[in-house]
Amino acid sequence: MPSRSYGLIVEGPYDIDFFRVIVARVAANNPTIELLEGGGNALLRRFPTLLRRFEHIIAGEPVGKALVIKDADGHPVDEVEGIMANRLGNQTYIFPEGVELCGVQQEMETWLLADVQAINQVSTDRGKRDGVPIIHGTLEEMFQAKERLRSALSRAGLDYTPPICAEIAAKADLERLRQRCPSFRRFEEKILA
Repeated sequence: MPSRSYGLIVEGPYDIDFFRVIVARVAANNPTIELLEGGGNALLRRFPTLLRRFEHIIAGEPVGKALVIKDADGHPVDEVEGIMANRLGNQTYIFPEGVELCGVQQEMETWLLADVQAINQVSTDRGKRDGVPIIHGTLEEMFQAKERLRSALSRAGLDYTPPICAEIAAKADLERLRQRCPSFRRFEEKILA
């Protein structure tokens, strides 16, 4: 088994590339990352069974740590993680570093909005226009993050696609994310715990 490996269960296709990049950046040292899509709202029902797939995924061995990542969609993160813990119940898995249940306050797109400089850099790198202004306020209290991100990307001449989200994640200033998004700090701690 690799020294650092992660199995991630995420909600949908836009989350896959984003979380692959973010977890690799936080964990450092080129970890092995396996991902499964939980099917949006079906994630809560499906994740205990999906976790079993990570038990023999790396040359017959388990990942070191499994993370189940769910948008809180405006609900308190503790509440969402509590619902996930209740769903998990007393099931056990063979991951040496265990299972972490991770709620993202609002949506993953909130974290992308935290660093508009990264959005502008991706836009410039792709020969588009640089012009998304800083989004003021407490991001994790704002609703409609997807719509706000689409608007910001449109302003920068970019489409809202999984590869674009991954490029922004690769360029995002992690310290800026920590400062602007408390649920990111909590997520980061769970990766490194």
